Amino acid sequence: AAAEGEARAVGEKHKVLEEKYESILQKYSVNRDVTSTLEDITNRYMEERALRRKYYNQLVAMRGNIRVMCRLKPCSDETVPYSVEGESLTVTLKNGKQRGFKFDSIIPQGVTQEKMYASTAEDLIQSLLDGYNVCVMAYGQTGSGKTY
Repeated sequence: AAAEGEARAVGEKHKVLEEKYESILQKYSVNRDVTSTLEDITNRYMEERALRRKYYNQLVAMRGNIRVMCRLKPCSDETVPYSVEGESLTVTLKNGKQRGFKFDSIIPQGVTQEKMYASTAEDLIQSLLDGYNVCVMAYGQTGSGKTY
């Protein structure tokens, strides 16, 4: 009778251990599925990121890697007669001659700094985040707002 009781106790312990083992296997299987899904999502993200970068670089190459922009600011002392037509700027000199200039973009007077940033720097920031070197060179009169 004592041996039968011991055998039952061992059998019950064996059942408990088998249940725990099955539970651990199920958890491992779920974790493996989650890990597999996470790896799939990560791989798809990396592929999409590479594709976005490729298309963005093609867009930048089509636009040109170097862009020259002109921001028109109000003159303080003298008024210099000029006219803007698309991306062309024509300035009338004091002797009456006209000089023409072409730019990739002309930003008119009255544009806020926020709009100026949106039209110029956002692309540069994206290129910088993609690992490319970027440079902004500002040329103009002292006190004309180049630093800002």
